[in-house]
Amino acid sequence: EGFAKCLLLLVMVQFAAAGALRGLAPGLATVKPERQQGLLNADEAASPPQASLYGTIAPKAYPGIFDSWSQVVDRTTGVNASISDDPEVYGSFIDNYPTFYPAPSGQKSVFCMVRKCGSSRWKYLLYRQLDPSVFYEHKSVHWTPMSWVSGLSRDELVQKVSDPSALRFMWVRNPYSRLLSGFLDKAVNAPEEWKVRFRIWEFGGPYGDSPEEFLRFVKMMLKLRSEGKHIDPHFTPQAEHCGLPQGVRYDFYLKVEDMENWYADLIHILGMEETVSSGWGPESNPGAAPDTPECFYPLPGTTCAETTRMLQNRPPRDRSHHGSLHLSALHHHEPRSRQSHDHGALAWMNTHNSKHSHGADLHLLEYYTTQEVVDLATEFLQADLTAFEYPELDISSAARSK
Repeated sequence: EGFAKCLLLLVMVQFAAAGALRGLAPGLATVKPERQQGLLNADEAASPPQASLYGTIAPKAYPGIFDSWSQVVDRTTGVNASISDDPEVYGSFIDNYPTFYPAPSGQKSVFCMVRKCGSSRWKYLLYRQLDPSVFYEHKSVHWTPMSWVSGLSRDELVQKVSDPSALRFMWVRNPYSRLLSGFLDKAVNAPEEWKVRFRIWEFGGPYGDSPEEFLRFVKMMLKLRSEGKHIDPHFTPQAEHCGLPQGVRYDFYLKVEDMENWYADLIHILGMEETVSSGWGPESNPGAAPDTPECFYPLPGTTCAETTRMLQNRPPRDRSHHGSLHLSALHHHEPRSRQSHDHGALAWMNTHNSKHSHGADLHLLEYYTTQEVVDLATEFLQADLTAFEYPELDISSAARSK
């Protein structure tokens, strides 16, 4: 009998310990290559609820975007701590923090768009939908007050961001590409007045456009962090933004490299089919880069007209709809898995109404030329690699696949 009691006690302790481990929030700290659990749904056996998510949308109707789904239970932690007390800050996109957006479909949404993830173009889409003058007058999407937020008090905004029926979306990008893009855009090619604004001289600048200078830049980032000094948000890891350090979590971490998988679903959920269909190219918008398509984004292998037709021919947003509708069935393109990271196809997405350098994805191997720079960048970016489940860069295999 005594042995049985001891055995029962041991089993109870083991179950309690397992429960405590399951309750831990995913870590963002530096880890070894085998990795701790990131922020994405690490349990591949788990599946989204079959009926609805928080009573808002039917996951089976949106398999493309649900490939990026994360199981968020706590909707309040970190929200209050991540929103500024300054109305001019929380009422605009100045900071990389979560903000509320009333989508035209009626779907309550929370967005966080990190810098150097194509955020300018996506912000213009949000403004064009609800405040078109910002888009057509080429106002700053980072500083112009958001009309849908400016009338809210801070407490009201916190309540809306914490709303359990609001879907949360965070845009993320391959960390190696994003760091290189920040280097090229802000440290090398930016006008002198912008370099002053981004304090490039405090970051060891000016920098030249070469692999050696990029290595020097990466070393400086590590040095500044080790000294506890300020680093511009264009360069800091994405895991340090969007309230993640405060405990905010998102339903969807949208990887820009996999945009072809989730784009149609997202636009349908938000009800923005008309807004994305035209008006984005240089023919109708002189501020756009020469190679920018007329629609917001043409799905790979299709024209803008074909993409628009696909978006507009989807079934209505019936929140009780349980039918299976996959993007591949619409345009006969097999979507990549969540682990695929094809670079370069969206180079033009990283610029709109600006002179941003873009296409860093196309030039990774021109700057990550040695194992030294890869190792140092990996050290600086480890939080992103863990949180968003990106693989460490392997320049030898990347070179072979070119």
